[in-house]
Amino acid sequence: MGGVSGTRADAQAWVYPTFQQPHVVNREFTVAVADGGYDGTSYLFQWREQLASRDQFAFDGGLATGVGGHALAFTGVYYGHQLLQQRDSEPIEALGTLGVTIAFGHGGTYTRIPLDVSIGHRFAFGNGVALTPYVVPRGSIEFCTGCVAHVRGGSEGTGVGGGFGVGANLEVTPRFSVRFDTMINASTVGAQDNAIGFGVAWSPSGLRRP
Repeated sequence: MGGVSGTRADAQAWVYPTFQQPHVVNREFTVAVADGGYDGTSYLFQWREQLASRDQFAFDGGLATGVGGHALAFTGVYYGHQLLQQRDSEPIEALGTLGVTIAFGHGGTYTRIPLDVSIGHRFAFGNGVALTPYVVPRGSIEFCTGCVAHVRGGSEGTGVGGGFGVGANLEVTPRFSVRFDTMINASTVGAQDNAIGFGVAWSPSGLRRP
């Protein structure tokens, strides 16, 4: 690792954007890749499923490679609730999510309890084409157990994290979307690098609209 090994060696941490639009979907499958710098390249699968008119379940799973020279597997589940619905009288939509994620592999386990809010607006252009830009502020409680070392002065144990993402979803058709997302990330115990990612999403039942 050369001159940075003393402060950033073998960190058990990873980071990727949420790829979360600001509204509930009926059913959606997303595959994405995200570059988190020293915190690895994440290859990600996501499944989102509507539970009720304003509630959603989500599952994340994947592999992060190059994290301190090693690979990590990760998985997570989320509950989402529609806080604001876009209407003629309400131009902003917002979806809050609470989840648990865990990464495991070389050097221990890294667990997060993230609380996110995706906020945005969907612009419809006709013929099934639409663009939804959004922002995602994040806060989290984080646990690093049995970790080899930690990035930028973090310490093993329990800490807090935070971040801010900016993304956009382009609906090419009512069932197929291309998604871009970012995450500016900070933590007292682990990942502090930023991430940028691209993905594609398929909605076999179509996206739910208010």
